[in-house]
Amino acid sequence: MTTQRWMAEEPGPGAALRQASRLLRGGLRRKGRTLAVSLLLASSLACWMALTNHSYAPRFVLRVAEMDQNPGVNLRPRRDLKDYVREAVWTSEPLLKVIHDYGLYPSLVAKNPRAALESMREDSEVDVYQNYFVEQRSKLDPPRSARLVIRYRSPDRALALSVTRDLAQLIVEHEQATRLEQAVRATNDAEVSLAFMRRGLSDRQAELAMKRAEVIRSAGANPRHEVEFVSLLGSVSTLEREISQAERRQASLMIGAAAEEQQVGLRFDVLDDGALASSADRSIARIVGVGLLALLMGTPLVALGVGAADAKRGQG
Repeated sequence: MTTQRWMAEEPGPGAALRQASRLLRGGLRRKGRTLAVSLLLASSLACWMALTNHSYAPRFVLRVAEMDQNPGVNLRPRRDLKDYVREAVWTSEPLLKVIHDYGLYPSLVAKNPRAALESMREDSEVDVYQNYFVEQRSKLDPPRSARLVIRYRSPDRALALSVTRDLAQLIVEHEQATRLEQAVRATNDAEVSLAFMRRGLSDRQAELAMKRAEVIRSAGANPRHEVEFVSLLGSVSTLEREISQAERRQASLMIGAAAEEQQVGLRFDVLDDGALASSADRSIARIVGVGLLALLMGTPLVALGVGAADAKRGQG
């Protein structure tokens, strides 16, 4: 019973709205004070926005897709693309070149180039999503792809965009060069292996011809010659089949190497070039707009505060 009486005595939403209305009217009666406080708060926010450190991080998106060819010979990108980019692509040498090209971290470069590299790595980001290279692919499956998001953070908008695009270009150039090198090496290894197998077949065929002559001379008097002849004949057939398979593989590898040489083995499509909208810049118009918005939305709150202060002084 006591609890119900206590709840009944509590002011409801209507009373709260009436009280807020009284405070708001009280604040609006003090127009000068309310306007002054509102202007002070809005100008403080605009000044903070103008003076505070701000950085830009353009979002450059690359779609990486493999060529539609036999997955058994198609060179496949690493599964852990994010770590691969950071550890194998963005290495010291190319990053230092970017640092020198754009004059980044001048004081660190002069004193400690390693610290400049660490700063560069901290300001650079790469994220991977929709990465289908983690999955195995059969001949019937479509080509795999992944998306890379590259960012570089800098207080200079134009510099952030230029460095971001250069970091993305490092990925493209490194991967194309690496894949071409691997494809050429695989093709050369296949040619060496095929040449070795052909020499072995030639030797085996010569041995087979000699064994055939022995069988003819013995005219069946020595069964061991016939057994050796049949065994050699079978090994020659097996080696011919292996050579035929090796020739097909070599042809596929040559096609793959030609594709890498033409830079079509792995396709890079730019989905977002990282361009920042003009609204991302801290222009005078933007700062003034934020100040006006703060003034418009903050004035009712300031009026409530001024009204509450007057009500408190009146009660005192």
